[in-house]
Amino acid sequence: MAGFDTADPNYAHEVLGLLICEGAVTVLEANYDNCIERGAVPELLPVAVDDRDRITMANGALLKVHGCITRPDSMLATTAELANPPLYAGAELAARLSAGDVAFIGLGSPADYVRASVANFVGRVSPASLVLVDPAIDRWEQSGWSDVVPALAPANRVAMPADEFCDHVLRFYVRDLIRRLRAAIENLDDDHPQRRGTELLVASLEQKTAVRAARWLRALAWKFTVGQSVISSSRVLQGMLALSLLSSDHPNWRLSGGGIALAPTSTDVAILLLVADHAPGGGQMATEAERRVGNARAEGLLTPGCQVIVLCHGHHGRLGPGELDLERGATLADLPVLSHSTDDHLVGGAGSDHLIDSIVGGTFSLVAGDRIIDIE
Repeated sequence: MAGFDTADPNYAHEVLGLLICEGAVTVLEANYDNCIERGAVPELLPVAVDDRDRITMANGALLKVHGCITRPDSMLATTAELANPPLYAGAELAARLSAGDVAFIGLGSPADYVRASVANFVGRVSPASLVLVDPAIDRWEQSGWSDVVPALAPANRVAMPADEFCDHVLRFYVRDLIRRLRAAIENLDDDHPQRRGTELLVASLEQKTAVRAARWLRALAWKFTVGQSVISSSRVLQGMLALSLLSSDHPNWRLSGGGIALAPTSTDVAILLLVADHAPGGGQMATEAERRVGNARAEGLLTPGCQVIVLCHGHHGRLGPGELDLERGATLADLPVLSHSTDDHLVGGAGSDHLIDSIVGGTFSLVAGDRIIDIE
């Protein structure tokens, strides 16, 4: 059996880590392992183990109420220890119960402070915002919850594995971005490139698991902090619309790692989407674009010789001499570095005045997303 600090994160761990990164949930964890933290890598979650940690944290994220394997002296194991959890544990639970929806996932035998908080909450407020998730919850009378919330409605007892339930939650969360993308194009003609490209991009997102879709979206963001939502960001929405327009000439784009979309052709064309929320200058954006192209090449996300276009959004000012001058509504067919040819290749002759060639990133081009989006 794998140890608490070496066990592989499962799908539910990854979902919870991503939802914390998005600022969408606060997680109170009763396990000792650090799977949620490792499921969020490369992002680093703020973690509170004891009361001192909680006081110094600006926002709640992952609260390990029974301790953590990375700090063995914090682990509560005996009955006496579990009867005296950190002060914040009961306070946080009570606050969450009174402030919004709470789901207990796989907690078949709740600790005394959990029982007390839930019983007090149910005695004062309707339990409609409380959901219990456990594959064995259908055996209600044998569960550890039936005497705590005896009147909990069957609809609030979800007989489902943690992975499946967490997938539903994250999929629902990502679906809000899809809804906003479709709302942005609802008044466009069916054959409009912006509408066509958006529907293709939405289809690509929907084909991915919820975790892969969320990871792809967070990877395209620059300087979004943990707890700051990428998926609900208006800048990311605009960046996605720019990507959908630019790629609208060619169906079946494949979403790869690092916020990259790959063209379905024998000669690879890649669009790397880069969105900032802090309004950097164009020169700073171009420097970050160069770094990301270099990293993508080093990690094998881009094939040798791949034509790379970095689509930038959220900056101010020009991106520098490598920025392509494009009109509103431009697609790949309008890029001077790309052309149609008879041998089924997308890449045409690339003029030196349209490319950046650096030691770090190799050859790539820059496009400003706000210049091409074709929606008023």
